[in-house]
Amino acid sequence: PPKAPKRQNPDSFDSQEHRNAFAYVMVVKNATSHDTYRAFLEALHTYQKNGREDLVGLVSRVAELFRAHADLLRDFEHFLPFEEEDRDGAAKEALRGAVAGAERSGEKKRRRR
Repeated sequence: PPKAPKRQNPDSFDSQEHRNAFAYVMVVKNATSHDTYRAFLEALHTYQKNGREDLVGLVSRVAELFRAHADLLRDFEHFLPFEEEDRDGAAKEALRGAVAGAERSGEKKRRRR
């Protein structure tokens, strides 16, 4: 007899959203130092443990960790559930400011070479 199709649980790691999140975390791991990667995971854990209340705080912490990685900051926007948890847009605005700052910093470093 044929097997019944597997039901998709929205919280399962089979979802595309979870695969994308895992891929992003692996990019962070490969692009940063061990200490930065661990601090990133700790920031995510703290955010989740605190009931996902302080999205702006998480963005600020990640912006500090990735200040030399505009690409990681840009991709972080796709990693977080801004639509559900950033009703006033403050976190997205903070992230865009951090991306702009990291890009400016990168341009200054390139000009000095």
